[in-house]
Amino acid sequence: FGVEAKGVEALLDDERIHAVSICTPPASHAELAVRALAAGKHVMIEKPVAASSEEAAAIPSARAGSGGLKAMVAHSHRFWPANRKAKELLDAGVIGRVVMVRDEILSHDPVGGGPLPWRYRRSIAGGGVVMDNGVHAFDRLRYWLGREAEAIDARVWTLVPGADVEDAAVIHVHFAARPGEDAGPSAQVYLNRQAAKGGGRCVAEFVGTHGMLSVETWGGVKWCEHDGPWRSEPFDSTLNAFDLEVRAFVTCILEEREVPVTVEDAAVSLRLVEKAYESALRG
Repeated sequence: FGVEAKGVEALLDDERIHAVSICTPPASHAELAVRALAAGKHVMIEKPVAASSEEAAAIPSARAGSGGLKAMVAHSHRFWPANRKAKELLDAGVIGRVVMVRDEILSHDPVGGGPLPWRYRRSIAGGGVVMDNGVHAFDRLRYWLGREAEAIDARVWTLVPGADVEDAAVIHVHFAARPGEDAGPSAQVYLNRQAAKGGGRCVAEFVGTHGMLSVETWGGVKWCEHDGPWRSEPFDSTLNAFDLEVRAFVTCILEEREVPVTVEDAAVSLRLVEKAYESALRG
């Protein structure tokens, strides 16, 4: 593509560069974000925002003294068109109040032959499938439901010999109730990196007081009322979440808007990852 290659110091010293996209593994996210902000660059940080919430806390502090630089976290699941359509329908109340959710992110990623082997090393990735895909699930559930989690119970497994992180998990998440509700919704999250090649799924199913809604992130969205048929909802499926999140980041810089996913917001989802690990350790 004719892009220049240079080291971090040279990149941050280059006055032609106004914004930096941090796409390294999680262990270096916070350090690089702080350095980029100190150099006067806007930053977009891949998820998870850092390898720990303690590391993530350094980023807002660096931004506070940066003179209004933007710091956005690339939680792509908020930008997939199907997920956005699901959010629109849930906010419109088509299935009433959400009572329970089943959220599955299943993939096939062998430890030896996968494209990103560092995902199986805690010192680089910060964790396993809960850190990598669980943070997606926590973020999108918070986005869809418009609520915060108040309790988490998790079980994790390491299925692949040689990995020092988990590659499968089942996590029960209880969300806060609103005034007038006896209880908030509960979600069951299923994560697995060792599913069969043909068994990959990225699907969330919502049960509400008036019906059900199903969203396949890279597929379609459908919903039904209690006594009615399933209805498929149209949306522009040609749009790509990665293009949309970069466009949002650049627009926020040019038009001086608040970014759609702040570091503080992303840190809440990262803390849920840590709570899941704490629960799994307790057994």
